[in-house]
Amino acid sequence: MSFHALVVEDHLATRLAMREYFEATGFRVDLAGTLIEAIDLLDRQDYAIVLADLRLNPDGQADGLDVVSAVRQRHPQVPILLVTALATPQVEAEALRRGANAVLTKPRPLPEVLEVSMDLIRRSETQAAG
Repeated sequence: MSFHALVVEDHLATRLAMREYFEATGFRVDLAGTLIEAIDLLDRQDYAIVLADLRLNPDGQADGLDVVSAVRQRHPQVPILLVTALATPQVEAEALRRGANAVLTKPRPLPEVLEVSMDLIRRSETQAAG
């Protein structure tokens, strides 16, 4: 079975690396570099998982926490994995409060990001079936 993932990350090289890795494992992957791009895709597509960076742009207009809120409003059942180099207990608590399912600190090997993503997808499927 192929899963559809949305990766929301402002750094192009990171977006492309994540897409390449996840596609090599059978995922279909859409990419967004901003909150606005993510919302546009969320309004048109269903996803098995959303992976979002915390810091989306240097001017601070929107961040991964805003992505978490947008996903929860549009697709309450979709698992969200927030990935950040700026993790603090406060950031993690706020991400979970807004509806993220997990928070990973960067840098992380892509196989580990995939493993956590698959675990979240499996849990989501089990909850939907149960």
